[in-house]
Amino acid sequence: MKTINATEAQKQFGSLIDAAIHAPISITKHSREVVVMVSAQRFYQLVELAKTNLEAATNAPPTHALLGLLGAGKEIRAFDSPAEIDTWLQAEREQWSPAA
Repeated sequence: MKTINATEAQKQFGSLIDAAIHAPISITKHSREVVVMVSAQRFYQLVELAKTNLEAATNAPPTHALLGLLGAGKEIRAFDSPAEIDTWLQAEREQWSPAA
């Protein structure tokens, strides 16, 4: 990726627009990267990719068995301690196990 400082970018703005259509351009200020110029087409591709990734992450199945159980028709709640989880699990087991 081409890098240019902000002062030079200001002077060469027209040619940077043309160059950014083909490849991203990093613009620095006080030796720190502050902006990356990309073509509009690439920008919208990145936006769509980010939306797709966010939707996939949102629709992903739970990664923890307990979360899966909580999301399967049970209430969603947070636990304050492992002991509270054990108590809740014991109550769930009792509901599913026939009385002896």
